[in-house]
Amino acid sequence: MKIIILYNSCNKNTNRFLKLESVRKINKLKEEYSNIIFYRTVGKPNIDDIIIYNEYPTLHLDCEDNYENLPAKVFLGIKTIYNLHPDLDYLVKVDDDIEINLDTLLRNIKEYPNIDYGGFVIHAPYGRNETHHFGKCRDNKYNSIPIQLPPFTISIGGLYILSSKSVKIINDSEVPYDKVVYEDVYIGILLEQNGIRPIHILATTENKDEYLNKNYIGWNNNNHQPYELFETY
Repeated sequence: MKIIILYNSCNKNTNRFLKLESVRKINKLKEEYSNIIFYRTVGKPNIDDIIIYNEYPTLHLDCEDNYENLPAKVFLGIKTIYNLHPDLDYLVKVDDDIEINLDTLLRNIKEYPNIDYGGFVIHAPYGRNETHHFGKCRDNKYNSIPIQLPPFTISIGGLYILSSKSVKIINDSEVPYDKVVYEDVYIGILLEQNGIRPIHILATTENKDEYLNKNYIGWNNNNHQPYELFETY
């Protein structure tokens, strides 16, 4: 079984990314989890196709490296990975402020062997007027304009699992260059249009203890508190 861990990041967050436990211990993880392959994606400037940061392969994608281009960046990252690894079984998209426990990830994949799309599921049956992007976009015109999202049932974007079937659907779809900000909503709607709905799993938490106890796959570690979790595997 081949699993790809795809960290979605940006150039300005490189220092934050390098502090992640799963990045600092990348060589150890490669040895212990030989079926898991790790990548990071960032947008322009495009210096090289792949640059190594701390032994971590980084894909530079042909899109602007800003918040409002998240849908395009995530799609381009998934398409690039599919071209590199068309035989993958699962792709796990992760944000660069999320620690990830690989044992918990593998346990969830084993418990849900037919999973095509899984994560922490949220539901907005009447859509939503969203302002989460305020203050995060490079183009100020987006920082004060709410975005009206259509009805959706999705896995939130911090961490979600895609099967090879779902990855192929994304690979065969056009890159949403004109879709602003909410890549997780766009991914969820696209997959639902193709008959795939998310399975709810305990994907991410902001509670460190819940994560360390391996109840959740990922921990939203905004402050990157130091600990030696991977040494206890």
